[in-house]
Amino acid sequence: MRLNRRLAPGVYLGVVALATDRQGRTRLEAEGEAVEWLVKMRRLPAERMLDYRIRHDALEPAELHELAEWLAYFYRERVPLKMSGDEYLRQYEKNIRINHEALADPAHELPAALVDAVHAAQKNFLQHSAELFERRATEARIVEGHGDLRPEHVCLESPVVIFDRLEFNRAFRIVDVADELAFLAMECERLGAPRVEWEIFQAYHRVTGDHPPPTLVHFYKAYRACLRARLAIWHVHDLAESAWPRWRAVAGEYLRLAETYSGKMWM
Repeated sequence: MRLNRRLAPGVYLGVVALATDRQGRTRLEAEGEAVEWLVKMRRLPAERMLDYRIRHDALEPAELHELAEWLAYFYRERVPLKMSGDEYLRQYEKNIRINHEALADPAHELPAALVDAVHAAQKNFLQHSAELFERRATEARIVEGHGDLRPEHVCLESPVVIFDRLEFNRAFRIVDVADELAFLAMECERLGAPRVEWEIFQAYHRVTGDHPPPTLVHFYKAYRACLRARLAIWHVHDLAESAWPRWRAVAGEYLRLAETYSGKMWM
């Protein structure tokens, strides 16, 4: 709750007990032995969520501008974290390898040539751009961010509310700001709003003075698309067989996005 209150003031209201009362019924905030502790939140309006606004072609320029400004000032406040460029680079090497191995599993029936090509492009970028990652680290662009900045976690109230900050693993919140913004941009583009990228990066540059190279942003988007493809394909292990085609299709969609970005890494 502490993590989320900075980004979502007035949304996280407290922790309540799911308890068993004297009649043996399990109820919220009942007197009795707590079975589980739950976070109590204010209900946010579905029609104000960023993913809803994009899907319904209802995203207003003023809303997007406010979101971009809000994010820019949030990241300007972040305390830079000390990390060497080599350490930062190794993290991506490891994660790209994990993504590649998972998506290349023949059991998932994804196009092998596409899986190999998008990951080869990312590995090649890392190999030839080590100094770029070194610069991002030494210029103090690595911070503790949100960790899962997707459109469905953004509510376009005024002020903007961003919730579900990733809590269970702090390491997942340690990112280059450009990576986290690229992640949001990629997800918005997938939903049909590529203009979000320009707006959020322009505001970020104006407020912080940082201007990440476009090639790096394309790398981050390709990497994030592959990560999302891997998370999508995990559903094959958890859900009924009838749901598998849907999640394979989602994974394939992300891989095609990664392919698009891969072609722009050297522009």
